[in-house]
Order: sequence, then structure tokens, then C-alpha cells
Amino acid sequence: RPAEPRWWTVIEGAEHRAGSQWAWNSQKELLAVVDQEQELRLMTSRGDVRYRVQLPKEGRTIFVGWEKSGAVLAAVQKLGGAFLWFPAKPEAVQQWEGMQFSSKLLKNAVLKRNAHFDTIFASWSPKGKLVLGLADGNFAVWDLASNETFMSRKHFAGKHKGAIAAGAWGPHSDMLALASAGQLKVSQPLVNASWENTAAKLALDSEDLVYQELRYSLSGDFLAAFAGSSIFRHLCLYRVTPMGKKGTESKLVPVGEAHPSTELGALQAMLWLENDILALCTSNGCIRLLKYDVHDGELREEQYQPCGDGVSDAAVLSSGHIVM
Repeated sequence: RPAEPRWWTVIEGAEHRAGSQWAWNSQKELLAVVDQEQELRLMTSRGDVRYRVQLPKEGRTIFVGWEKSGAVLAAVQKLGGAFLWFPAKPEAVQQWEGMQFSSKLLKNAVLKRNAHFDTIFASWSPKGKLVLGLADGNFAVWDLASNETFMSRKHFAGKHKGAIAAGAWGPHSDMLALASAGQLKVSQPLVNASWENTAAKLALDSEDLVYQELRYSLSGDFLAAFAGSSIFRHLCLYRVTPMGKKGTESKLVPVGEAHPSTELGALQAMLWLENDILALCTSNGCIRLLKYDVHDGELREEQYQPCGDGVSDAAVLSSGHIVM
């Protein structure tokens, strides 16, 4: 029988507001929540509110996420940049807008002030780098360790022309994959980022199939992408192969696809396991295990049916078990 929860609470917001965003950090045992009124709250494992701050109400939070060690929390608004909260300095919140930091929350005319910094996507790397993908195809990166920032510009070689809708960091934080609509690009290393030889386009002939989610394998040798939304999304699998004499550049090679079906249902979650095995969890309770054989050049698949219909999401535990 499942153990009783340590605590629980119901978070309610005003009507006609966007849904809540939340993130848990096991290192600090803190839960960060941004509610429908754009209030950020940090709660302990017992449910006590440790800290709260009102983000600009006219903004819309698109991402709440912890740096892996719990050193900093980022709450990102679509037109407000990233609001950074440090547990070591709980009384202070910094606002980051590309190349600019501010210790004061600039709440006035957020929509007009940040039209040039319209954030669509955000993600932490395993080594404390935060990337923000923008609507104009540019992106910004902040490195927690060095406190350095990087901002792509219009003249950036091979940059995206459309909005950055999805992205993923490599397992060692030395590769960054970004996707806009039907185009996917990978850069390595980030400091001398060049996207010219790493572009890949969706082979699926459908205008509504755009990249929605990217995930690197644990080795960094493969990249999985969901394209499309809801019950119609598909999986595209790529091999990331080194290029050049020093192997500091990479290229993407498509190696397979997976599609939803009436029998198996919609593709709900993709989970990378050890040995570059990708687990696809479907709405009908099926787990599809995919592995690309680099020697034979074939994508092999096994299927299992651990549960029934109604699966909406899945996760991998530290033990390696899959929870659906």
C-alpha cells in the first residue's frame, strides 16, 4: 500500500488565469510554485511557505526550474526574462534579460519593454547553464559557475529564423540542440557556436508537425524529438555523430521514426534508459523499447503492455524502473 504523503495542499487561483507552474528540488527539499496570479512561493517539505514574491502580474510564466544542485531557481516569464532566486540569499531576486541583470523587479510596461526579449523556451543544463530561446530565433545563455552570459545576434552563423520552440542540453553541457518549427540544429561547443553543418528538417510531410520536445540520450550519441502535439505527435530519432579532425563539431543523421496508432495509442512520454535505449510510453499502457543498432543500421523495437488505457505521462526512477 502506498505510504501516506508527508503533506498536501490545494493551490487555488483566480478565474480566467493561466495554470500554475511548479518544480521540486530534492537537494534543498523545496517546492517552487508560481500560481495563476504570478506569485512565486517557495515551500518546505512540510508545506510551510519559506519565501514569496510577486512577479509582474501582466506577465505569463512559461517555465519554473531548479539548477540541479538547488543553488538557484529560475522562474521565466514570456516577456519578462528570468527571475533568479538563490536559497543562500532568500531575500533577493535578480531579473535577467539577456545581457542585463537587475536586483529590482522591473514591473512597469513589461510587454512594451521586453518586446525584443520575447522568451518562448527555457532549460537548465546538467552543469548549471540556463538557456532562454526567443521568438526571433535568437537565444541567451547564463552560466552559474562563471556568471558569464552569451547572447546570439542577427549575424550569428546559421541561426534559426523562427521562434525557438524546444531545446535540450547534452549530458555534459557541451552540446545544445534547439528547434524552431520544423528545423532542428545542434551546436558544439557553445562558445564558438555554429549551426551550419548540424541542421536537420522534419521528413514528415505535414505543416502542423513542428518540434515540441527534445531529449539527448545518456551518452549524448542520440537525440529524440517529439513533433506535433496531442494524440497526433510523432517521434523522430537522430544519431549525433562527430565531424572534423578534432571532433568538436557534430551532425545529425535521422535513424528512425515512430508513429501513434489506434492499437498502441498516442505517444505520451519518451524516456532514455541505459545503453541508448529509448522507452516510448503510449496512452494505451504500452511501452515501446527502441534501440538503434549502429552495426546493422537498423532500429530495433520490443513492446510490453504493463498497464491499461489512460496513461498521460511517465518517468524513470533512480532505480531504473518506469512509472506510468
